[in-house]
Amino acid sequence: MYQSRFIFHVIAGLPSHHSATIAELHDGTLMAAWYSCSYETAPDSAIYFSTLKKGSDSWATPRLIEDTSGISNGNPVLFIDKEGRARCFYVSLYGDS
Repeated sequence: MYQSRFIFHVIAGLPSHHSATIAELHDGTLMAAWYSCSYETAPDSAIYFSTLKKGSDSWATPRLIEDTSGISNGNPVLFIDKEGRARCFYVSLYGDS
């Protein structure tokens, strides 16, 4: 059975959150990733992720997984390969946005 719940309520200093992606690991854990920033295409845009263990009622505290100084990182896509390894693909915007 699926249930709706928030992954987080606030990430301090980053009011904008976009392009969420979700994948299920082989053990039933859900993994989500998104980008957070002060505004879309901002140079402070960074990739965050969290997990929800199978049977748990709450998501883990979001963790920063990519923050290239001065570069806008966004649009993450999660992919789980046949061996169960999680991959996160994303874009980086260089120069004026």
